[in-house]
Formats: sequence, C-alpha cells, structure tokens
Amino acid sequence: MSSITPAQAARQDHRDQGGRYSEYERSEPETNLTMHQDDITQRGSFYFPPRFTTAEDTIDFYSRTAIDDEIIARTVIASHQHRDAVVEQLEERKQESIGIRLKEHMDEWDLQPENKRKKKSPERAEVEKAEIDRLNELPYSAYGLGEPPAAFGTQDGSEIIRAIKMCQYRPSPARFPEESQRVEDHVVTLDDEDLTVRQVMDKYATDAVKEQLVYQPKQVEDRTGDLLQVVQELRGELAAVRRDNQIIGRGIDEVMNEMDNRFSIQESVAGLRDSRGKINTAGRRIVNKLTWRE
Repeated sequence: MSSITPAQAARQDHRDQGGRYSEYERSEPETNLTMHQDDITQRGSFYFPPRFTTAEDTIDFYSRTAIDDEIIARTVIASHQHRDAVVEQLEERKQESIGIRLKEHMDEWDLQPENKRKKKSPERAEVEKAEIDRLNELPYSAYGLGEPPAAFGTQDGSEIIRAIKMCQYRPSPARFPEESQRVEDHVVTLDDEDLTVRQVMDKYATDAVKEQLVYQPKQVEDRTGDLLQVVQELRGELAAVRRDNQIIGRGIDEVMNEMDNRFSIQESVAGLRDSRGKINTAGRRIVNKLTWRE
C-alpha cells in the first residue's frame, strides 16, 4: 500500500487538485555546455564537416583541414579538361561564323568594278587571307559567344578548393544571413590575384570541378576502374575488327580488279574491243541486242 496521499501523488505528477496537469518548472543546469572554437574545428573532415553557424568557424575549419594531393590533382585536371572541351565547341561555332562572314566579305569585294577580273589573282588571295586573320583575332564575344571557363594550376589548387568548400558549407543563408555573407566576402589570396570566396565560385567552381570534391566510396572507385578496363578492352577489340575489315576490303578490291582485267582480256580475245580497249562495232551490236535496242 502506498504511503502518500492522493494530493501528494497529484503534485508529483504536476497536476492540480482538479486532476489537471500544471506547468512544470525546471531548475537551471549546474553546468552550461558550450561548443568552443577548438571543439568545432577538430570535429568533422574534408568531406564531412560539422554544421557551422558562424563565418569564423567555417573559414577556420577549411583553412586548416588537410587536403589530399590526389584531390588537388583530380580537381586541377578536371578544370583543364572542362575548359578544353568548351574551347573546342566555341572554336567550332566561331569557325562557322568566320566562314559566313568571309564569304560575305569576298562577295562584296568581287562586286567592285575594279575586281571583276581578279577572282583568281594573287591580290584576291591576299585579301582573303588578311580577312581570315582578322576574323580569327576577334574574341568569342564578337560572334555572340561566351568566354570559356577559367582553369587553374596546382599552385592555386588547394586555396581554390578550400574556398569552394567554405562556400558550400557556410552557415545557412536563411538562418544566418550575415554569417553566410561574411564567408562569401572572405578574401582568398591566389598566385596572381586576390578574390573573394564568391568570386572564386563564379570563376572556377564548374560542375566538373565540384564533382571531384564529393566523397566517392571505395567500391564506386573500384567499379570505375573496372569500367575503364572494360572500355579499354572494347576499344582494342574494335581496333582489331577495323583492321580485319580493312584487310578484307583490300582483298575484295584486288579480286574485283582481277575480274575486271580478265573480262577485258576475254572481250579483246572475242573481238569485242579494239587494241585500245574501246568497244568496237561488233561489240556494240551485241550490247544493243542484250539491252533490247535491236
């Protein structure tokens, strides 16, 4: 049997005399657990950082976190490969425009009275070459095209990577707008220039670069290696097939040439061609009969 009264039991359950729950007041904790600067920067890793609420913590963490050399190398290579691919596309479109403009320029030059008899003259060739050189010197913007993305080298690789990660994991812009902006305004010193974190993002953080800064489990990396090996094997098999096809094609050409030669000899022996290999009168009669012309 309980030794407390119903009223005491109600007070322990934080209810009033009518059985309704009342507000429960808790005392202040004896200790206040605060997260210090060192605690934040020592937790997390390059791929999996802690959650930041201040710009200071974000900048300090990614300023001191070690970056593996392989990450830097992959990122630098990706930046150059992406730029080269974009430049190739831009050059192709630029050359198409140059061809159109060059034709318009030379058509106009040909219409000039003094140039009517100079279509194959050295003067016209010089004018055409000069115009080609001029058009090639024009920037992409002159053809309505954007500029290719910037690439960076290993000397700036680590600082650019740190800036990108700072921006990606900065305090939430919705909850901490001022702290988030402070991270974007942080100045990064590069080899040839000083840029803010936001400027680094706009200039260097292409999708190809950011893909290299995402954690890839080992099994994914192994699978990628397997796929590359398969691709290399398929390329070898395709090359062998092409070589075989070329050999077969040359053999077919030789057989066809030999058959043509034999047929010509037989025609000459039969008296259907003359000594120069042309079909004579008798040969034409046979051809006319075979084609129902007689």
